[in-house]
Amino acid sequence: RPAGAAFDTMSSSASSCRQQPRPRRITRAASRAAAAALLSDSPGEVVAHILKQCEPRDLGALACTAQWLHPLLELALRLRAGENGHALPKKLPLGD
Repeated sequence: RPAGAAFDTMSSSASSCRQQPRPRRITRAASRAAAAALLSDSPGEVVAHILKQCEPRDLGALACTAQWLHPLLELALRLRAGENGHALPKKLPLGD
C-alpha cells in the first residue's frame, strides 16, 4: 500500500466520526419536569422522608411554588418534629 492510501483511510474514518449526531442536551425545563414527575410518581411516604432532609427555607420555597406538595411537606415536618421529640398540632396553621 502506498503511504498516501493509509492516510486517506484514516482521514475518511475520522470524518465519519465527526458526522455522527451529537447527543441532545436536556433543557432546564425538561429536567424540572422529569424531577416533578419523579416526585409525583413516588409514594408519598418516600417523598416525605426525602423532603424532611431539606432546610426549612427550602421547604418554604417548595410550599410557595408547588401547592400539590403541601400534604407531603406537612408530613415531612411532622416526621422531623417527631424525630426531634416534638409534637405538632393536628392541623398546622396557614402561613401568610
